Amino acid sequence: KEAEKKGADIIILDDGMQDYTIKKDFTILVINSAQMFGNNCIIPAGPLRESIYSGVLKSDCIFFYGNKRQFKRLLPFYKKNVYFPSIVVCRDTLKKLKNKKIVAFAGIAHPSNFYNTLKNNGLKLIKYYSFSDHHFYKINEINEIINYANSNNAAIVTTEKDYVKLSRKYQKRIEVMPISINFNYAHFLNTIKENIYDKC
Repeated sequence: KEAEKKGADIIILDDGMQDYTIKKDFTILVINSAQMFGNNCIIPAGPLRESIYSGVLKSDCIFFYGNKRQFKRLLPFYKKNVYFPSIVVCRDTLKKLKNKKIVAFAGIAHPSNFYNTLKNNGLKLIKYYSFSDHHFYKINEINEIINYANSNNAAIVTTEKDYVKLSRKYQKRIEVMPISINFNYAHFLNTIKENIYDKC
């Protein structure tokens, strides 16, 4: 309501799929083939908030991090738009770190996805520190990472999400790896236009 008062035409919610208090015009479901749906069970037996079938059916499009064969095997009944984004790392940062030993840390939902991205792009990862999602870093935690990196003559790398939580003092010592995705952007915007703007 506050956003509407200030003139917002579109409101984008992160992780708002199961919020039934808000009427949504367009729902995007993101699936990573590395995690899929966990054990396919609903809370408390598993990580899901509703059944796979009902969640998938109410989505207007899916971003699937995997290949088309995996998707067809997983959700053969899905007939709406599916996008298969590829992960793109910053070339300049990659070049800068290419021949160095790397110590990585992340406080995101699935830190292993970040570490695998680094490895898949040829970086030599010698150690990593994983924290819970939205972790607030303590000084001793960052100092431990820096001390280990210093003793092994290694560079320290983290995500953009984690980097912004650090003080300027630590940001000078730590590299951030910008990551973006490549997908059919023009088609996606047309889909948004047809489902949102054309209804306004």
